[in-house]
Amino acid sequence: MASVRRNLVRNALFTSMAFVAVVAQGSAQTPPQPPTPSPQQREAETRDRQLLAQFREDLRRSVDMGARSMLKQVRQESPRAELGMANPVEVESFKLPEGDLFFRVSVPTMLPTLRYALELERATRTVTPTSLGPTGSTLSTTVQVLPAKPSPYVDIDPDAVYTREVKTQLLNTMIRRSGGIQVPASRFLIVAARDDGRPDPRLPSSFTEFNTVYFSIKGSDLTDFHEGRQTFEQTEKLVVVREE
Repeated sequence: MASVRRNLVRNALFTSMAFVAVVAQGSAQTPPQPPTPSPQQREAETRDRQLLAQFREDLRRSVDMGARSMLKQVRQESPRAELGMANPVEVESFKLPEGDLFFRVSVPTMLPTLRYALELERATRTVTPTSLGPTGSTLSTTVQVLPAKPSPYVDIDPDAVYTREVKTQLLNTMIRRSGGIQVPASRFLIVAARDDGRPDPRLPSSFTEFNTVYFSIKGSDLTDFHEGRQTFEQTEKLVVVREE
């Protein structure tokens, strides 16, 4: 009986030791840690982030340049024109899973200042003062208010000019200023420009429908331009432009 107890104790001890060994072996098998980037890799990543930030700033300035060009053309027909952006320009960038570089540009609406908007107002307004007659009856008098001066825009459409100028500036930027960003040869640089969608509640004219304009060009075409194998005019023809 004593020998049986000793065997049971010895078997239990061996089993416990085997379990501890398995647990220790499992805990030792931790997942491998990613290699620590070298100083050169960290420097390259920092440089890439800075170049992307610079390209975003270049796109933002493109919208500003388009707005200034539009205002210059409008003032050739209406020297007193006062127009400004309803909101700041915003630019975001993303690297898509396929490797494409995607930039989203929010293009603010160009609106007249309040003072200039009043000058452009053409609607005829009426004022109806009401008073009591001698017998208590209501009398209404309608006063016609003369319309404001007609719109000065005869041969120019400011919205069309603004759209055209912004598209031109964005196209120039994505070709000329993209030398620093890394677009794989087989992937695309894509710029999507859309009205920022934040109308000014004080100006009902800002509630308008708008489209998104997509510009896309292959990385190898940009490389050919930046390395001098292709002219700007040749590269410009390779940019695909579509609207949705």
